[in-house]
Amino acid sequence: MKDWFSFPTAGKSLSIGLIFAATVLFCACPGPDEFRKVPVPPVQLRIYPYGMDNALGPVGNYKIFPNYGYAGIIVYHFTETEYLAYDLACPNDYEYGCKATYHHESLNLICEGCPTCEDCRTGCNTVYSALTGFPEAGHLPNPLYTYRTQWEPATQTLLIYN
Repeated sequence: MKDWFSFPTAGKSLSIGLIFAATVLFCACPGPDEFRKVPVPPVQLRIYPYGMDNALGPVGNYKIFPNYGYAGIIVYHFTETEYLAYDLACPNDYEYGCKATYHHESLNLICEGCPTCEDCRTGCNTVYSALTGFPEAGHLPNPLYTYRTQWEPATQTLLIYN
């Protein structure tokens, strides 16, 4: 009895079909509802909330560090000893320069587009929570990149890193 793969046309057809399926699976562009991750560079940022960076001192305040991360980092003073830090790059359109803008009255970050890009001037309008980094409306599977934070009480410094 002959094996299924011993027939020349069946083996070739199956091989071509498997190669085609793998190509479609691994080379397809991500859709609006597919998970995407921003390729952030290594970050190690030391902040002094009660010194040079005193805008971060009171709980509820925030500060943006535009020259760090992929598109800038926003740091939010959540509790006395807890800080939250997110990259401002919109994970849905980061390759076009789209950034999230912070709205302090609603504690949200919203991707409002990139003013220099004609195609994404209005952005995807995804709304992210400043307390979790996760989207609340818009392209739901893509959260903002979250940096690790470590409060050092002895030196009154905050370390932000990935």
